[in-house]
Amino acid sequence: EKQKNFHDLLYSAKDTGFKIDIYGEGSLKQELINLAKNLNIRLKIHNNIENEDLLDVYKNYKYFVSSSNFEGNSKVILEAMANGCIVIAKDIENNREIIKDNYSGLLYTNNLNEVLFKCKKGNYKDADLIQNAKNTINNYYSKDVIFSKYLSDFKEL
Repeated sequence: EKQKNFHDLLYSAKDTGFKIDIYGEGSLKQELINLAKNLNIRLKIHNNIENEDLLDVYKNYKYFVSSSNFEGNSKVILEAMANGCIVIAKDIENNREIIKDNYSGLLYTNNLNEVLFKCKKGNYKDADLIQNAKNTINNYYSKDVIFSKYLSDFKEL
């Protein structure tokens, strides 16, 4: 859908050599397929899958890109981080709450193409990004941490 900003993702991936996989279909499917052809980008749009299956899918990828113009507390970003993906996300308020740029992921404004080329060239410390992302999940978003916060809030009531 428009909010996901996949057009920007495709334009930014041009000439990088990255193949783009999108999971879940929407109303812009054919439009995105046509744009990818015009840009000479390998694009595969997968059918919708169950969330539990998606957790295994993340493990097949090094990078996860969220090009969305708006997100709440993005569950897919959290899941991708927890499953060892380097997350590249649009620099919007909610993503900044989760990702510390160039520490636990990569944030971009209008320079996604540049970030993708840097990834391709190995300009980032991939192992550090992955480990810091996993630590962020464990320290702030794990079930135990969330449960403790809920319990604390409940006791205050």
